[in-house]
Amino acid sequence: MPIEDADRVHSKHGVKEESTITIFKWKIGIMKLLFIVGGGIAAIFILIAAVMMLMPPQIIDPTNISPVQPHVIDTPGINFEIITTSYNYRIIKMSYINNKTIDDIQKELLISMYPPDSPYYVQRQSIQYDSNIKRFNNQYNTIYIYTGTDNAFHMSYSEPIYQECVDFIDGDWEIHVDKKSKNIYTYKFNIINSKTFIVENGNIINILLQSGSGGSTYFIYSGIYKERLSITKPTRLLGVNNPIIDAGGVGPDITLHSNNNVITGLTLTNSGNKESYDGGIVIGSESTGNLISKNTIYKTIYGIWMYKSSENTITNNTIRDNDKIGIMLLESRSNIITSNNIYNNIDGIHLDSKSALNTIRENNVHDNKVYGVIIDDYKLINNICEYNTYVNNKMSCSDSADRTTVPTQVGTSSQSPTPTTTDDWSSCENNPKCYQS
Repeated sequence: MPIEDADRVHSKHGVKEESTITIFKWKIGIMKLLFIVGGGIAAIFILIAAVMMLMPPQIIDPTNISPVQPHVIDTPGINFEIITTSYNYRIIKMSYINNKTIDDIQKELLISMYPPDSPYYVQRQSIQYDSNIKRFNNQYNTIYIYTGTDNAFHMSYSEPIYQECVDFIDGDWEIHVDKKSKNIYTYKFNIINSKTFIVENGNIINILLQSGSGGSTYFIYSGIYKERLSITKPTRLLGVNNPIIDAGGVGPDITLHSNNNVITGLTLTNSGNKESYDGGIVIGSESTGNLISKNTIYKTIYGIWMYKSSENTITNNTIRDNDKIGIMLLESRSNIITSNNIYNNIDGIHLDSKSALNTIRENNVHDNKVYGVIIDDYKLINNICEYNTYVNNKMSCSDSADRTTVPTQVGTSSQSPTPTTTDDWSSCENNPKCYQS
């Protein structure tokens, strides 16, 4: 069939002829042209990408970039760090590092301590401020946070001394700084190998004493501990809620063989009955500089028995119902016995004739069988005995170190007076340093 006839046949069946375009005398279909153009554009983009990947990165001059300003909370900058004191306790040093002052830190910020999980700590505790804590600025730029001997948390401008500070217990701790009920800073720290121990009913104190090093502190919580304690290295026993040490009728409750111990807040009872020294607390010649305070000692032989020991402070104790003497000093010097309540013993306080330079002041001694206070040969040794209150017992002690005298005028010269003393105070008549109720 001729070509012309074939075209007519296709035309009759409705098949349309593809549109074409002439380029440089070449006829090409429009669809083919579009495919060719699209492929070319894609090839160009691929080529550009490949070239960019092969090119070295552009070096940017940082001096031409404006720094991004951090978000600054409207509070002065502070820095926390854990430091170790000269007696190897950990405390927190809070430092001021900004120029925006705080005029009243107690009103502007809430600083809270989050102790490790323990039944003996509230999960969140506010930190107690010393009364002078107020400003936090370039001048007052360091504040110390520490655990006190009351097992509460304190804050002061000066580093705490040994007598008022203990180590943080082992575990994970946090300090939160809040402003207007919003936390603005959290400091986390961890304590290991602490020198502070928590003792609870059921523990054996002696085992814990063996594990601690010198200078360790033991918070002893309420309970009855049937054991006798021998202290051989500087130790602090701090009773909480009146724990009882029961010696079981054999030997002293506590014997001190080391210096600078602290015994406070304990009830000591049921010592042995040896005539020589059994008692609530026995302080030997190898032990000096101890603090014995706020204890109750009863039903022992001697409440406190001291031999050739010096520079101890015995204060604010209740010593009662003991078989012999409330406080007995033998050949002991430079001790302070003050503000104790002593009754129902044979003698309240007794110093032998070789105990000198001791101070016995402001004690309440009453209802002891013989003497409230007695110092053997007190005229020959120098002790201070003043402002004690007594009733229903005798007093025999010297206040010679504090006598008030008036020189006697002889012509134009002045003679030293000859002071007078009372050998045995049956009453406080005419003695302003003795009180009888």
